[in-house]
Amino acid sequence: MALASDTPLLVGVDGGATEVKAHAVVEVAGGFAVGTARAGFRHEPVPGFAPADLARQIDEFERGAVRCTALEEAQAAGWIDSFAAAIASVAARVGCAHVVVGVCAPGLKSRDGRSIIAAKNGPRVLAFVDRLEARLAREGLVLARPIPPLLGDGLACGLGEDVSPDGGFRSVQSAYFAGGGTGVAECFKLDGRVRAMDGLADASRKAWQLESSLGKRYEEHLSVRGLNARFRELGGPPDVLPEIAAAGGDQAALRVFAECADMLGELARLRIEEVRVAHGIALERIVVGQRLAQLYSHPALCEVFRARAEAAVPIPIHASTLRAAPAIGAAHAALTGPRKETEHAG
Repeated sequence: MALASDTPLLVGVDGGATEVKAHAVVEVAGGFAVGTARAGFRHEPVPGFAPADLARQIDEFERGAVRCTALEEAQAAGWIDSFAAAIASVAARVGCAHVVVGVCAPGLKSRDGRSIIAAKNGPRVLAFVDRLEARLAREGLVLARPIPPLLGDGLACGLGEDVSPDGGFRSVQSAYFAGGGTGVAECFKLDGRVRAMDGLADASRKAWQLESSLGKRYEEHLSVRGLNARFRELGGPPDVLPEIAAAGGDQAALRVFAECADMLGELARLRIEEVRVAHGIALERIVVGQRLAQLYSHPALCEVFRARAEAAVPIPIHASTLRAAPAIGAAHAALTGPRKETEHAG
């Protein structure tokens, strides 16, 4: 791959538990946006792989005794392959091998931000950044600067929502973000600064840890994986998405989204109160993002989901249209320097 110019290509990488998406990111009037070049790759599952118990993963890390299984190592290698392939594909489409890369990835990060040391829905990947840099070099890419510490999805989403002209954190000083995909990504913007949940010692446990009034973790109510599982639990057919069933009046599907609306409202009120008590800050907006935002804006779910949630929350709810927010946020962080705040093991 020949270098197209001396100006490096900025690439933001949104790594998820099931797939990775990379975008060329460009500076525009008022902030940053995705360019036309993008690529996505699903992580190929290794037969027999399943994440180790999360409590065991964290205990091993705290004792300095992380021991990945052979299956976990194989799955980790597959993750590195898909991340590298996505980045290389974007660079090839632009015709530039000189790159600046920012990466967000799921899971709990090591203290230096270069490894994934615990993950609910994926493998641990030790020396992730080192291995990715080496893999990109083999692809013929030249890094204009080292890849910075890995960002969590919540912080990356918040940064993207803040620096994009179309972002939900624009025009407000203080807000809360909740994005639903495989899991739930959360962050705050407080007095103009985007903050990871782990950067707030006074914040409650995260959505994947915190139990709702219905006796489940909030992540089970707000993640797409959780919504699908709840629909099956209520008797929904396995080959039908709950939003499709709800559009046809299916009672189980309508109940799923009514519960989702109620629990989104409950979690939003909790976050509003936490910030008020701990910081004396009145949040101005709730931003719903990722796949959850698409469902929130689905015409067939307006009454059962959107209107019900809005009635339960005392401040406006904004449904983000910025699906590439985490890639934009990761790319921006690569330009502005490393963030030391960590994120949850999602």
